[in-house]
Amino acid sequence: MGFSPISDQILTKDQLNKPEVTYPITINSCMDCGFCQLGFVVPP
Repeated sequence: MGFSPISDQILTKDQLNKPEVTYPITINSCMDCGFCQLGFVVPP
């Protein structure tokens, strides 16, 4: 699904022209029950 920056991160004016750190968007799903969850946890 690609990569995305952290959605609730607020950037300062100085950060607007710098590249943002992005993280992979992956989905894991259970073939038995259909439960889905994100496959990557952002480090704290």
